[in-house]
Amino acid sequence: MPGEELWSEFGRHGIHTPDRNGLLLAHAYSVLRVEITKEGVKLLNLRNPWGALEWKGEFSDNHPSWTKTIVEQIKPKFGDDGCFWMNF
Repeated sequence: MPGEELWSEFGRHGIHTPDRNGLLLAHAYSVLRVEITKEGVKLLNLRNPWGALEWKGEFSDNHPSWTKTIVEQIKPKFGDDGCFWMNF
């Protein structure tokens, strides 16, 4: 996997250890989409360029914050692919 060697090296030294919500501190994420729902919920679709580790907080994959209405509006794609949604 791309970046695997880097992950192993940093992990060994504790530099890139995910926080309790699955994010890496001092790490760059790509913004893929920005959405504001009709209810005013502001969402970011982000990607970890390493393709691993995803947000585990509100609006993460399968989180109960995804209502049927929001899913119909945003049409998110979920999977263990390094891409995830979070509110801001």
